[in-house]
Amino acid sequence: MIITTDSQQRVIDMFFIIAKETPDIKKISLQMIADRLGIRRESIYKYCFRTPEEILERAHYLIDIKIEVAVTNFIESSKHNVNIFLTDKMLPILYEHREWLQIFYSTTLDPQWGVFLEKKYSPLIEKYLDKIKKDHFIPNKFLSLLILKQFSSIISVWLKAPNPEPVSIFKKKFLIVFKTPPYDFLNQL
Repeated sequence: MIITTDSQQRVIDMFFIIAKETPDIKKISLQMIADRLGIRRESIYKYCFRTPEEILERAHYLIDIKIEVAVTNFIESSKHNVNIFLTDKMLPILYEHREWLQIFYSTTLDPQWGVFLEKKYSPLIEKYLDKIKKDHFIPNKFLSLLILKQFSSIISVWLKAPNPEPVSIFKKKFLIVFKTPPYDFLNQL
């Protein structure tokens, strides 16, 4: 487990404040962060992070650690209510990090975010499909990627809103959208 100090957290928070204004990682420097925090750049470099990319890596970790634990526990448990897991476990974790995720989903600050999610969670979803013995003519590997992309797309639309609805309000909408094939929405018109 990686410990994030208060100083590192302040640097990460300032990084995301700057990223809202300048959503291009190539234009964000440690000097910009240091100036806004009222500290020396060398302090960030010595005690926190050496590059803006390292800040992104830590943000990935901080968002991901709770998700990974929740997903792993769900897959390993004997009770598999996907609806409850997604609405009562996953959505609150994602909403907690909504400001950072809003930037990931609505800018080009971190083009690797989607790749990171695919590499990490597609195999876990595939493992879950294998465990519950979902045998389709469509391979579980394909289905796992499709499920992940559908979930991520819904989350992206939700969190890119200027004021994302709280989980208590959004979860009903989420379940409807997640359970309903796009084809059904198109045919309702």
